[in-house]
Amino acid sequence: TGDSISSSRVNCTSGDTITITSQWFSCHDIEFKFATQATAGTVLKNVGGFYSDIHDVTITSPNIGFEYSGSAPYYSGRHVRSNIIMTNVRLHGDTFDGTHDVLTTNLYCIGSELDYPSYAAGSAGIKTTGWVEGCQFTNCTYLLFERTHNISGSNHCTFVNCYFDSGKYAALLEDSNNLTIDNCWYSNGRGQAGVSGQGLVVIDSNNVTVSGS
Repeated sequence: TGDSISSSRVNCTSGDTITITSQWFSCHDIEFKFATQATAGTVLKNVGGFYSDIHDVTITSPNIGFEYSGSAPYYSGRHVRSNIIMTNVRLHGDTFDGTHDVLTTNLYCIGSELDYPSYAAGSAGIKTTGWVEGCQFTNCTYLLFERTHNISGSNHCTFVNCYFDSGKYAALLEDSNNLTIDNCWYSNGRGQAGVSGQGLVVIDSNNVTVSGS
C-alpha cells in the first residue's frame, strides 16, 4: 500500500508495463517516453487496486496508455486523474474493464500521428468492456483513432465538455445504460480513402442523454 512514482522522465521500450495492484497509489509530474512507437504493453495498468491519484503525466508513443481492470470481488475503483497528455498512441488511450468511479479531468489523447490518415485496426481513444460504472470524463480530447471511443457495458457514466474528432468510423456506444453526454463535440471524421466517420452511434442502450453536443 501507499506506492508512488514521481520523477522527471522514464525511458521505455515496447512491451514495458507498470502493473499496479496496491491501494493508495500516486503518480505525478512524470513523463513516460518511448523512443519508437510501442506495439505492446500498457504504461499504467491498474488491476484490482483502489484509490489512485495520477496527475501531470505525459506519455509519448505508447501502445496503450492506461488500463483499469478487475473482476468480482476485486473490481478496480475510486481513481482520480488530471492533466494527462498522451501523444502518438497506437491502440488505446484508455481501457476499462471491471472498474468504477474513475474521475478524469483535463486529458488530451491523440492517436498515431505518423500513420495518419491511416488508423491502427481496432484502435479507440476510450475502450470499455465488461462492467464499468460511475466514471466521469470532463474537458477531455480524443482524436486520430479508428473510433474515438468504443463504449460497451457502461452504466451511470458522464462525459462533459469533451472533444471527439478524426475517427475513421463512428464513435460507438452500445449495451450501456444511464449515460450523460453534455456539451461534447463529435466530428464527422476525417477518414482514409474518403471514408467518413458518422459522429456518434448509439446501439441497444437505455437512458442516454445527449445535450448541447
